[in-house]
Amino acid sequence: MIERPSGAAAGGQLIAEGVVCRYDGATQGQAALDGFDLTVQAGEFVTVLGPSGSGKTTALRVLAGFERVQAGSVSIAGRLVADARHHVPPEQRQVGLVFQDYALFPHLTVEDNVGFGLRDLETSERRTRLAPIVELTGLRGFERRYAHELSGGQQQRVALARSLATRPVALLLDEPFSNLDRHLRSSLRREVREIVKSTGTTAMLVTHDREEALAIADRVAVMARGRIVQIATPESIYSHPATPEVAQMVGPADTMPGMIRGQLVATEAGAFRFRAPAGAVADGQRVQAVFRAHELEFGPFAEGPDMRVAYREYRGEFTQYGIRLPSGSIVRVRRRSLAPVEVGTRVTITAPFDRPVLVFPA
Repeated sequence: MIERPSGAAAGGQLIAEGVVCRYDGATQGQAALDGFDLTVQAGEFVTVLGPSGSGKTTALRVLAGFERVQAGSVSIAGRLVADARHHVPPEQRQVGLVFQDYALFPHLTVEDNVGFGLRDLETSERRTRLAPIVELTGLRGFERRYAHELSGGQQQRVALARSLATRPVALLLDEPFSNLDRHLRSSLRREVREIVKSTGTTAMLVTHDREEALAIADRVAVMARGRIVQIATPESIYSHPATPEVAQMVGPADTMPGMIRGQLVATEAGAFRFRAPAGAVADGQRVQAVFRAHELEFGPFAEGPDMRVAYREYRGEFTQYGIRLPSGSIVRVRRRSLAPVEVGTRVTITAPFDRPVLVFPA
């Protein structure tokens, strides 16, 4: 049984409020974090999802103590660890780190890598601490092996075990599965979640992979331009995105301008039933329509704008089509890989009755 860190009930909470972080040499308008706010409750597993350059890795580095902040504050376990005048170094924050490249010591065995942070303990106590961690992470029998003798998944388990061995109040994971193949990523992320949850450790994982973010998290925080733009459960953030940008981050989607016409939204691609997750819209109002690839269909041309299949990509269980609109814009449609539709075929895009398109005020 793994002991939880002392004060874990409240101690695992991570709070960032109004954080501004600007790298040396950046101008006033080039903050990597600009009003970054995030609270991760004790024992919660939160993923931060964002594209490259959104600031998600900087946020992790600020929480870990590798970067100083110019404004705002960071608290861990109810203790202020950073603001414009105060900075607690990484080794004093009681935070565990797991990196995408594992960062294992090649000259040390699995046991020595896992126990690296426990070097100051007596040998007997060190082994007592290591045994349940090794068992929990599925590394029993591998204690005497070196990193090069392990698979990628096993190396990541070693990195996780090493971080948990010191009993951190919080665990920060930086794209930990990005170096693994797709099948291994899927199985390992389930294991990692189960391991972290079983220890009661608070966890924050940053990623650009929407599938990973939605699958592993209690809540997903979508990040853009140095700040969180929405945070919610995976189901809620997918069904009720706050902006078109969030909708595009959590699932393949295309946007285009439209106008509300009664119960329909009129767009270049046609008129569709709609729903407005960000709030009510009025008749005649200009909006941004968001078309999710898996929520669309297309059929033989009946009437309406000249839309044709621009490309077809076979992806096994489904095929993705690009439908070119009269303006030249492309709308993606995913459908089951049955009878293929040839490039150049004129079609009509439809949205099934139970899948109205998303609209947001323009």
